[in-house]
Amino acid sequence: MSAENNARIARESLEAAFACDWKRLRETYADDATMAGGALNIRGAENLVALWQGCHEEERDMRLEILNVVADNVIAAVEFRFRGIVNQPLPGLPEAMYGKRLDATEVHMCRIQNGKITSVTIYGGVLESPDVPLKRVWVDK
Repeated sequence: MSAENNARIARESLEAAFACDWKRLRETYADDATMAGGALNIRGAENLVALWQGCHEEERDMRLEILNVVADNVIAAVEFRFRGIVNQPLPGLPEAMYGKRLDATEVHMCRIQNGKITSVTIYGGVLESPDVPLKRVWVDK
């Protein structure tokens, strides 16, 4: 695939996740797609969609802003920010965040083959909140 197509696929996947458009999100993943990074090690497209559903079904007020997309014919890197009120447990967040504002950035590296994401590696992120003393910066190797 071209760099432009890969950038579009990676962007579309995140937009679908934050819009809770599970059918569209599923269409962006290969059947055996994986996601790793932080505490995550997810295998299979259905499991990836379920992860996003668990994170965003009750978090519909989270707003996505894509900051950068850089791609070639194999990989797309997406830097994005999301903001909103935390309404439920999210991976890596303390309970003190429930009902509080979150401002987070992440970088996802998406390997794409035949028009489908085959793997997502989460390389880093920043979590901050103006409501609680939280600031976490992490980078995966």
